[in-house]
Amino acid sequence: MEEESLFDAKVIERDVDKIALIADIHSNLPALKAVMNDMKSKEFDAIYNLGDLVGYYSQPLEVLDEIVDKLDVSVMGNHDWASIDLNNPLFKIARPAAQESLVFTNKLLREKDKKFIKTLPLKCIVETPHGSLTLVHGHPVTIFDYIYGTTKRLFDKSIQSALNAVKTDYLFVGHSHIQGDFVGSKGKIFVNPGSIGQPRDNDFRSAYAIVDLKNKTHELIRVSYDIESVIKSVHKCHLPSELGSRLKFGI
Repeated sequence: MEEESLFDAKVIERDVDKIALIADIHSNLPALKAVMNDMKSKEFDAIYNLGDLVGYYSQPLEVLDEIVDKLDVSVMGNHDWASIDLNNPLFKIARPAAQESLVFTNKLLREKDKKFIKTLPLKCIVETPHGSLTLVHGHPVTIFDYIYGTTKRLFDKSIQSALNAVKTDYLFVGHSHIQGDFVGSKGKIFVNPGSIGQPRDNDFRSAYAIVDLKNKTHELIRVSYDIESVIKSVHKCHLPSELGSRLKFGI
């Protein structure tokens, strides 16, 4: 049985055939630039962002300046929300390294950045000529829970449950930093483009996706970038060293 989200969704219409899907940049400018450069060889109508533009790494302002004007649709991530309100419960439940980075980010963010983040919906439903899309950072009902499983069977079951909770043809999520796709029992399509700024699927390369709505196909893409420059920046800004070292292993 399909469930309604605990949170209202922003509903919009878009005349698009093909979209670029991104998520979890996390203030990693070198990774974002590598992905944007790779996108130059792709055909698409718009870029849709699944949250967490900021957090973890050292260049939130540069990332926002690079990407905000290029986004047609964007939803709120947990790090986005926590970065503008350190009293937010999302900040209080974050791990120590994440909290340090959020304090760092909060001090840097300009008033215009905070205003932009505040405008982001928790969930967005996009009606297109080729089907309807649900965009959310984590889970379509609870927003910031993970769609995850310790085995493939459990992961697939978690995805199917999430697909059952939406009425749209597509479900696009980020949050887990794990790139993947799934076609549900009713033909609904799940895509997680993976993380640009901090992949956690044992592949150090940045991740994004191109979704062809018209032809009902999609491509999961990986892009190498200059990890060492990010690690140096982590040390220079006195952020937790683990944030840099994990990038080498995609964890």
